[in-house]
Amino acid sequence: SDKPVFVTFTCNEQGRTFCGTDVLAAMVTLQAMGAAAFGLNCSAGPQQMLPQLHRLGEYAALPLIAKPNAGLPETQDGKTVYRLGPQDFVTYVPQMAQAGVRIFGGCCGTTEAHIAALREQLDETVFPALERKASQGLLTTERKVFDLEDLAWPDPIPCTEDFDGDAMDGEEDEVLSVLLDSEEAVGYFLEGCYAVCSPLCLVTDHADWMEQALRAYQGLACCRADCGLAREDLQRLSDRYGLVVVD
Repeated sequence: SDKPVFVTFTCNEQGRTFCGTDVLAAMVTLQAMGAAAFGLNCSAGPQQMLPQLHRLGEYAALPLIAKPNAGLPETQDGKTVYRLGPQDFVTYVPQMAQAGVRIFGGCCGTTEAHIAALREQLDETVFPALERKASQGLLTTERKVFDLEDLAWPDPIPCTEDFDGDAMDGEEDEVLSVLLDSEEAVGYFLEGCYAVCSPLCLVTDHADWMEQALRAYQGLACCRADCGLAREDLQRLSDRYGLVVVD
């Protein structure tokens, strides 16, 4: 689709989703895949959301979104009640703007009054020019972001039936280079790629095998520019899956 895609995640105060994904790793991955905006929704409330928005802002190359709850829900007389009123709800808007939020809204517990207060606060909020850390040269797993400049490059390892979680748990300061030299090897990778917790490099000269691996992998992987794939294939895979091509 040519339409802009906005993505929001719900996370706890440590920046983890219910499934354990780190929202920073998710944002870096999705912005490389072409998301138009990324942010957080629901969660505990604006105060608890703010530190995670600052984390995202350090790496964001796209507008951030903030759609917090009106605080945590409570049960009163059998009904769900949200205690955070409209004026308290918008208290953190200026700080969110400083973090890079440019799209604002409300999630659970917010009412017309919350949105009206948000509109008034936005009219008074200063939105500074943002200085962004470059997002190029970053790899991700489901739970962490890695800078390519900080990583060592050991020799590739074959992807065999013994390629289990232990084999994939490499050093965090080393790239895990995985050799996909057969359809069988691709199958082994697809079965176990969710256990990868080290920055990943895929080694293959077959565009179809590379695409199968990228479609399943939960983070951003890289490959060498001289891997044998045609330049147009590398560009297509980079545009669609965020593949990082290393010279």
